[in-house]
Amino acid sequence: MPRERLRLGEWGKITTLKSGGRTVARTRIRDTDGKKRTVEASGRSATEARSRLQKKLSERTVPSGEIIQELTKSSTMSHLYAYWIDQKAKVVAPQTITGYKQAWSSYCASPVGELLIREITTGKIDSLISSISERTPSGARISRVILSGMLGTAVRFDFLEHNPVREVPRPTIKRQAIRALTRDELDELRGRKTASHSSTDPRRARRASRADPKLLSPPDCRPARSDLTKTRPEARSAPRGHFDVASRHRWQNQRSSCLDVASNRSDLSNSARHD
Repeated sequence: MPRERLRLGEWGKITTLKSGGRTVARTRIRDTDGKKRTVEASGRSATEARSRLQKKLSERTVPSGEIIQELTKSSTMSHLYAYWIDQKAKVVAPQTITGYKQAWSSYCASPVGELLIREITTGKIDSLISSISERTPSGARISRVILSGMLGTAVRFDFLEHNPVREVPRPTIKRQAIRALTRDELDELRGRKTASHSSTDPRRARRASRADPKLLSPPDCRPARSDLTKTRPEARSAPRGHFDVASRHRWQNQRSSCLDVASNRSDLSNSARHD
């Protein structure tokens, strides 16, 4: 009767032998890629060698690259971050990588950098993100992105069964309600703008004094183009009723307002120039 085939992740009988004054425990394991490989560990006694070998087998992953061979469930989060950031640098912009590195060193390296991958839980991640959010919500958001990417990599390598960050809510940034300016704030803003127009720079004052009064006046004080055309000689000879009295009075009032504004600004410019 043929021997039963090992299932994925199973290993066979553990044997021990003496080598150089130490005991070596050895067995063959069928990795998750279907291939059988020999794994061994040594100790001062057969019991110690067997214990070390069993621990090594339980933390074993499929060899698929130099860096991944070094990663296990017992690797630190700092080690996992180094692998994750190297892989991320291949697909995102350098500015993004710089932001990730600054956030990791500022918020995550000290609290979780020395924890083992298998020791990470949702509660620890939630506590970390909450503490960061109290200081800086934006830092908490980028830290959550980093930890989610790192632990997603751990899930892909079968170090964890699920990503602990998924259950952690995203930090929210409290935005202040938009309000309108009060009357006093509006008056203060207008005062500052007027003061900036009346600069003591002689060149600016000369330019302001030579400016067209129509351009210095506010847009709502300028006469409409249709009203300006009505004062031209050809418009005066138009039939009676084309230009009524109400339109003339409205245009004269607008013109007077514009001239008053231009005169006031010219006085401010001249006083600045003399000073």
